[in-house]
Amino acid sequence: GLPERQAARLVERRNYFEFAIFWPQGNQDYANPSRWKQQPFNKNLSPQRSEWIPASFNTYTGHVERLHDRAEENPQDWVKGYLFQISVDSREKAEANRALPSVCPSCGADYIRRTTRKSPLRGFRTGFSKVSQIFTKELFYQLTKKEYLSRKLVVFSDSREDAAQISNGVERNHYTELIREIFCDELRMQSIGKPELLQDIEVGRTKFRQNARAFLERNPNAANNIRELLDTASNDVKGFSKSIQSLINQALSKIEKIKRIGVTKTVPVSLLLPSSDNINDCGDLIRRFLMLGVNPAGNDVLMQTFGWDRQWHPWTELFDFNNLNWRQGLPQGTQYAKTKILDSLCSALCDLFFGRLYFGFESAGLGFPRLHLKDSKLQEFADRAGVDPTLFRETCDSFVRILGDKYRHDGSEYYLNDYIDYRSMTASFRRYIRQVADRQGIQENVLGDAVFDALRMGGHPNGRLFVRFLDVRVAPEEDPIWMCQKCSRNHLHHSAGICTLCQNDLTEQPNLTCKEIWSNNYLSQAVASYRIPLRLHSEELTAQTDNQLERQRHFRGMIVDLPGQSRKFFRQVDDIDVLSVTTTLEVGVDIGNLQAVMLANMPPMRFNYQQRVGRAGRRGQAFSIALTLCRGRSHDEHYFNCPERITGDPPPVPFLTMNQDRIIKRLLVKECLRKAFRDIGVRWWDCLDVNDVHGEFGLAVDPSGQAGWEQRRPQIVHWFLENKATQEAIIKALLNRNDTKLLDWLETKLPAAIDNRVENPEITGNGLAERLAEGALLPMFGMPSRTRQLYHRLVRDKAYTIDRDLEIAVSEFAPGAQKTKDKVIHTSIGFTPSLIRYGNRWRTASNDPLQYRRWLQICKVCGFTMTSDNQQDIDECSNCGQPHDSNDLFSQFQIVTPQAFRTDLTWGNDAREDFDVIFGIPSALAETSGSSEVDNLENTNCTISITSEGRIWRINDNSGRLFAGRVTQTPPPPDRNQTPNLPPMLDYQWIAEDYLFQPGTLEKIAIAAGKTTDVLKVSPRTVPIGLTLDSLKSEGAVRAAIISAAFILQRILADILDIAPEEIEVASITRKPLNPQHWVANIPLD
Repeated sequence: GLPERQAARLVERRNYFEFAIFWPQGNQDYANPSRWKQQPFNKNLSPQRSEWIPASFNTYTGHVERLHDRAEENPQDWVKGYLFQISVDSREKAEANRALPSVCPSCGADYIRRTTRKSPLRGFRTGFSKVSQIFTKELFYQLTKKEYLSRKLVVFSDSREDAAQISNGVERNHYTELIREIFCDELRMQSIGKPELLQDIEVGRTKFRQNARAFLERNPNAANNIRELLDTASNDVKGFSKSIQSLINQALSKIEKIKRIGVTKTVPVSLLLPSSDNINDCGDLIRRFLMLGVNPAGNDVLMQTFGWDRQWHPWTELFDFNNLNWRQGLPQGTQYAKTKILDSLCSALCDLFFGRLYFGFESAGLGFPRLHLKDSKLQEFADRAGVDPTLFRETCDSFVRILGDKYRHDGSEYYLNDYIDYRSMTASFRRYIRQVADRQGIQENVLGDAVFDALRMGGHPNGRLFVRFLDVRVAPEEDPIWMCQKCSRNHLHHSAGICTLCQNDLTEQPNLTCKEIWSNNYLSQAVASYRIPLRLHSEELTAQTDNQLERQRHFRGMIVDLPGQSRKFFRQVDDIDVLSVTTTLEVGVDIGNLQAVMLANMPPMRFNYQQRVGRAGRRGQAFSIALTLCRGRSHDEHYFNCPERITGDPPPVPFLTMNQDRIIKRLLVKECLRKAFRDIGVRWWDCLDVNDVHGEFGLAVDPSGQAGWEQRRPQIVHWFLENKATQEAIIKALLNRNDTKLLDWLETKLPAAIDNRVENPEITGNGLAERLAEGALLPMFGMPSRTRQLYHRLVRDKAYTIDRDLEIAVSEFAPGAQKTKDKVIHTSIGFTPSLIRYGNRWRTASNDPLQYRRWLQICKVCGFTMTSDNQQDIDECSNCGQPHDSNDLFSQFQIVTPQAFRTDLTWGNDAREDFDVIFGIPSALAETSGSSEVDNLENTNCTISITSEGRIWRINDNSGRLFAGRVTQTPPPPDRNQTPNLPPMLDYQWIAEDYLFQPGTLEKIAIAAGKTTDVLKVSPRTVPIGLTLDSLKSEGAVRAAIISAAFILQRILADILDIAPEEIEVASITRKPLNPQHWVANIPLD
């Protein structure tokens, strides 16, 4: 792609200035929502008045005009609809607001009070994590479980973030499917399996039928319990005491209930939830999750730990995994935790019942929720309304579905108004009742009042559903379906002849069966095939994993309790099924025998593919599976179309470069300093980071003033003066000859070069070796050295961090950016100095999080880039004369290099499926410098200049808006109940405007990553007659040719230098004048 091409942004991140929303009405009803206050991106800004206004859309030109006049006058060229409008009076305010509205014009769905997604509208696409989860699950089902071969799967990705998102997506999406599969399986067992078992025992069958056996597999004590019920119920109540009579009547009632459920195929939801009669009974639904070792409350952060007795405890402490029930002897304080788990489970059931479109329980042909009402009460309400009881039942059940569609249930995330009666409900709820009343020739309010009162009697007051008081009608495969001829919505009953979605008339006779729906619906197919639900415990194992050895053991099935671990482990909970990994696990790490591996994207190189797929298959296995998911990237598409090339292409030629002076110097410095520091007594234990890959040279700066470079410098200088023979031997080993210039350079120039790196505020490593590697004095050994930490949590003895190379961190850790780790989202809110543990509290290592600051001039017309220590008093580009105006084609702003980044230091938020990263200027910028000499290439029309001190910048300017914030002290979050282990108070924190607790003076900055490196620039010397070499001319044709030439030069240069092409970067193309009439392109390579 183009070097400076911006990455595509999700429509959810677009702002109102750049994106307009028009809704073509067509035959749909307009909900006519009233005006509302739209919340901007920044929660500290005032909401703006917003509304849908009538408009007409020209299908030929794309123009939109207010009112419907154009569409009514000329319907062939204009479309009638509504335009989303926010009342703003400036570009700045428009950019601060979301492009997507908080209210839907069609159904009136209101997302104003939601905490996460703020609009009912979203981009229509399948999330990558959902695709990964489906493939992972289906591949997992294909694996066999044997004594010598475990059912395990490894998923490879190319980045730590991809691996973390896949791990999160697989488990979260699977929990949703697990709810559906376990719940439907339990419904089938209660409505078919249990009645069959009762019947088989009553008639004395020695071999139970299939469904009865399936029920026994899930409930091993069920046969004995039913026999006890039958024995108790067979006694005559006469002659027994009242307590015995009560037991006999209870047994008779339970047997009658089992038989009634078997006949009606209707199961009360409360039957599967914790019993009110036994405080230790967690209910059949939760018990099924415990059998699989899955948290019944799901993956949300706040559902993993609960507080009681002034401590935080993992959810596993609530349960007895041997007896699959609540643990006995729990303190009274755990009741809140039990309630939270049950509420979360009920909320998941609401999502299952009332999913929209394809995802709904009834739409998938699995069954439908219905009102729990006795026949006598049903008859009473039907008589009040003047309709048949069957029709009234259908009306009530359809109204339950409509309430669920509008999120009027106890699992809703939205603010719900209470309706005191039917007549106070909005038109969208009353429309269905009105159609039924008109069809039956009765008054709408009479029927509506009866339905509303029936709901209240069934445990659903104020027009709000409580899922635990609903019944569920289970649909066998032969059950009929009435599909609406207008909107194609499925109904598992006649719905009083009216569609619940579009209110169109339904046909009198059904037009489908459940079996036909099941064969074409992925969600119901798994349930209908009676596939046993399985667990998918997925975890990431990458360089950002805190305890890699523990995670590796758990994947191998080695569940052991060791000192210092966070909680007690349980095999059925902590055994890992799916490991989401990166390139680092291709070789060298023992992860056991695998039957299959999955590649979440096509690997970058052929040997990567071979190493990954080679992880599956061991001696004794006839077959192994390697599944590769190709994403929508050019690299993946290429190998998807040519799969033979990923295995059949010739391998790349290995390279080893030894003829460059800078490489020689770095190796020389490394070996000389190794010997020097060893001779003066510095060892690995003198380093703050004992894992520093660059060398054991101690600290760069010692806060105590005892053991830093400044204190050891005289000893090192003395070593270079007194050990010439050692230095000559090292030089000869590297060059196979003596070199007096290098020997002199070590003595006279090296100490000053080290001083420069230590004092450079742009280089922030604690270890001296790390700073020297980052400052290009030591070899990098392929390891990222200019790393920056994102602090996301501080505990008593450890700082939890995520690290990235500086050039990546300026985008991925920028304020507002989100990173995934261990199925939790961490949002960056600003910058911090390095944090150290001092005594019993955390403190900052310095009093300035942004020690490195410069001013950047950048021109988007000619590509001119220049930095300076202070702001310059200029109004135009010094290269092309472009003035500084509202278009910001030429601008000057402050750039900073943070020492570290930080979140709010809490446990994080629940990860969402997909999000976009905040990008700035995507290509590298080569700073304009006149210091390098320009040479003419013989026999060409080219000039070249090369410098070893070129400055290359990677800038994140927040898409031109810059980042606003200030240095402050960060107090703990105000919501203490939602924040376990409150983060400490810290000084000298630069916090972005959106996350500040108090107003104050703000500064605007861009985040920069600069480096000093070799820069080669190539440009034409003259402009031949008939050619245009200005990149702004010829409508992009010249620019395309220049970019192509740049990448050809990159490949040729890599071949000459015997290095990988990736080691040479094409920087942003610039323009320079040859004379007042001719401008030409300038190609920078670093």
